[in-house]
Amino acid sequence: MLVVRGACEFQVKAAAAAQAGAAAVLLYDVPTGSPAFVGAVTDPTGTVPIAVISEPEATALLDAMDEGEVELRVDLQTTSRQVETMNVIADWPLTRPGAPLVMIGAHLDSVAAGPGSNDNASGVALVLALAETLVQHGNPAGLRIGLWSAEEFGLYGSIHHVSELDEAERSRITA
Repeated sequence: MLVVRGACEFQVKAAAAAQAGAAAVLLYDVPTGSPAFVGAVTDPTGTVPIAVISEPEATALLDAMDEGEVELRVDLQTTSRQVETMNVIADWPLTRPGAPLVMIGAHLDSVAAGPGSNDNASGVALVLALAETLVQHGNPAGLRIGLWSAEEFGLYGSIHHVSELDEAERSRITA
């Protein structure tokens, strides 16, 4: 099944395709000339194989489908593994317990197409520079820095951090 990328999670698309009888899902993005993108299926159980193709490849397939029936063989070899990852959370040492917090953050992970300094080293550098500036000017509210892991796979680091906070701790974060 040929499916355009959208707001729906990949595993939801795959489950719907499997229910419709598809043997595999080929995902593509819409912008003209876009290269194939990277995505993740975090719970592939019960779904069909998913592969990503570029928009030009999808256009060629769609054109061929307009001409008649198309038979396509999909041979995927994939690996799925769980990896432990961690966030880095730091509170300014002079923050009073229970005091309001200003929280700033960035993600530490990157994508294959933009490794390390190409993908969010600038965000991490900005967070550290802001923290340094706030500390030098005596941040009255307190400061918490969050450097998130697993952002590229779905904001997992930041979501996990927030989900672990009780309501009182969440309400401390004012900006």
